[in-house]
Amino acid sequence: MDTKKELIIQAFENLDAEMLDVLLDDDRSYQDVPKQTFVDALKKHFAELRTYDDTKFDFKSYKGQCDFCQKGKSGYSFVNSEGQCYMSLVFEEDEDNFTDIYSCGSFVTEGVDVENTWIGISFFEEDKTDFRYSPEILSEEEKCLRGVAEIKGEVEENGILTSDFYIYWYERYEYLDPIKRLFEKKSYKYSEEIGHYLFVVRSVVTDFKKNDLAKSIYFEFLNFPVITKDAIIDWLIKADHALQYAKYGIGNECNFKQDYFEDKYFKYRLSELYYYHSVAEILNKYFDWIPETNPLTEADKGYGQYDDDQDLPF
Repeated sequence: MDTKKELIIQAFENLDAEMLDVLLDDDRSYQDVPKQTFVDALKKHFAELRTYDDTKFDFKSYKGQCDFCQKGKSGYSFVNSEGQCYMSLVFEEDEDNFTDIYSCGSFVTEGVDVENTWIGISFFEEDKTDFRYSPEILSEEEKCLRGVAEIKGEVEENGILTSDFYIYWYERYEYLDPIKRLFEKKSYKYSEEIGHYLFVVRSVVTDFKKNDLAKSIYFEFLNFPVITKDAIIDWLIKADHALQYAKYGIGNECNFKQDYFEDKYFKYRLSELYYYHSVAEILNKYFDWIPETNPLTEADKGYGQYDDDQDLPF
């Protein structure tokens, strides 16, 4: 007869969160969260895994141990016949039961070649059993909620975001972006929504700030008497370097008559980015003439010339 611990391992192999709901102890915490929170995350994770096309669900458990954060603690990786690991877990145990279970990103698996490990489950700080609000966290939560309310209120009132609003809003709340906590290994539920809106608006803010530069580039293009590859190649390289990624097109739905463009979340005033959009359309039209490796961009490597680097917390 299988022991309780053996049944738990089998449930993980079979992606059977319902069985884990029965087997795991209600009065214990797992991965620092209540049992039910842990199981609910597994249910969601397993359901998503089952939507992956061409995945073999013949997962087996392979022993191993943590090599970093909980160095020496043992557990199992769950790996299928193609070497795909859906998660590695440390299992702390006593004689009859597992006393804790938590995912591990520094796991050394024994007895099998792991080709790839998928992202496992994680939790917000508020989910943890020992979470307590501090004055600093309460203040930050209030600011996040206020920022979300402001952008939602602007859309509800005007139906569109203009540069007068989104530049001010982004610069006011950018410091709350969860990406700036990348190395803290902590995430908070209250910052998730504002982080989403900051991500959505960031590209529009970046494009708007390049609109004046795009204007001068646009008028340079208008001075070409005839359009041939030889005639405009230097311009294409210069424009592609100055407006990185513009050559891939706008990717948004534009309504020129009503003067707006939109992504799947917001509408923005089209005329405020007229020159950036115009140059982007030109670059996209002559995409095949642009060198795959831009020589000006290559020359800048190592000198901190990339605007996108400003978004990283280092």
